[in-house]
Amino acid sequence: MKALIVEVSQTQRLIFANILSDLHMEVEFSDSGKETLALTTQAHFDLICISVVLPDMQGYELCGKLRHQAETRETPLLVLCSGASDSAAQCLKAGATEVFYKNSLASFEEYTQKLINSIEHRKLQSGQILYVEDSRAQCDLVTRFLESHGYTVNPFDNAEDAFEAYRQVSYDLLMTDVILKGRMTGLGLVRAIRDECNDQRLPILVMSGFDDKTRTAELYRAGANDYVNKPPQFDELYARVSNLVNSKQLFDQLQRRNNELTQLAILDELTGLYNRRFITHMAEKKVAEAQANNTPLALAVLDIDHFKQINDRHGHPVGDQVLKLVSDQLASVCNTNTVAARIGGEEFVRLTTGMDLEQVELASEQLRDSISRLTPCGIDITISIGIASLQPGNNYATLFKHADQALYQAKQSGRNRVCQFDRIDI
Repeated sequence: MKALIVEVSQTQRLIFANILSDLHMEVEFSDSGKETLALTTQAHFDLICISVVLPDMQGYELCGKLRHQAETRETPLLVLCSGASDSAAQCLKAGATEVFYKNSLASFEEYTQKLINSIEHRKLQSGQILYVEDSRAQCDLVTRFLESHGYTVNPFDNAEDAFEAYRQVSYDLLMTDVILKGRMTGLGLVRAIRDECNDQRLPILVMSGFDDKTRTAELYRAGANDYVNKPPQFDELYARVSNLVNSKQLFDQLQRRNNELTQLAILDELTGLYNRRFITHMAEKKVAEAQANNTPLALAVLDIDHFKQINDRHGHPVGDQVLKLVSDQLASVCNTNTVAARIGGEEFVRLTTGMDLEQVELASEQLRDSISRLTPCGIDITISIGIASLQPGNNYATLFKHADQALYQAKQSGRNRVCQFDRIDI
């Protein structure tokens, strides 16, 4: 990053150059307003520090000229005063970003550090913006400005096409004019997104050349988050866009984190299947629904045969591979009517709705056969399965007990088989 120090005093130049150099900024110097205006048209500066008193013009005059110059319209201008004077207020009115006194270096250094961080953040800024503007010149100007700050802008000149784009792409911000080509206005677009699509998360910034308080209030009532007049002041536009996009992205990050925490709460870490707590909660609801709707429901309890021997002989890492392979096979045969979970150790359950016990038995036999064909790490593995169907008046605890008893029978009968609860002797 590069800074320009506009100062005649060699001592003051050295003081401020040391501060900026410590903040990892490259420093250049100018000792007049005329030289400064020439330099800033030839090179880009991220920051300009200006002394109030210059040999050819006052500091506030230079601030005004720099603000009217395209290359420095958005550049931070820090004015350096020797003491209290009316020039400080004049500089702020002319466009200075902030005023500091030369005997208060700590505040200058602290502010500059924050400003540098902000500038660096701008350079790393990114986000998808949907922009609706029917003035080609205005659209091109704003689009170039936002793209120069790292945003991706998708422009449209009518709300109908923009609304279709909104349905297909996830945006971080909608910017729209009020009066547009076509039948839909900007206000109509805001309402369509907020009401028709029930999307309260997408931030909406409305831009208009009509400074009508009644219309502005209606835009806010319809769901707009912010409003700027046209033509926009680019510093103000950037600040509003940045705040809205950052808020949206932070909300999305929080939502993703909450989803991750939810997944951690309901999934088994090793296998990715549901865990015991979640399947119990889900199964209780499924049982209640099946009882109310007189729908068939069945539970299969699965256990990997001789799993302790696999761990003892080959080690727990190999045992984990076996568990993962079996769970992947189990997950591959699940559908909208079937859920599977690991409920502990080498034991799994498979809950199925809409299938009678004979169909569940056939599916269980196919699963048992497919797993018996697997040889993880060269190891032959088999599973035993016990199945039971929901009976009137049963709850999930009873259903699980019956399937578990059938599993015990499968183990006792030689393993690598499927047993039904209603076919065993209790």
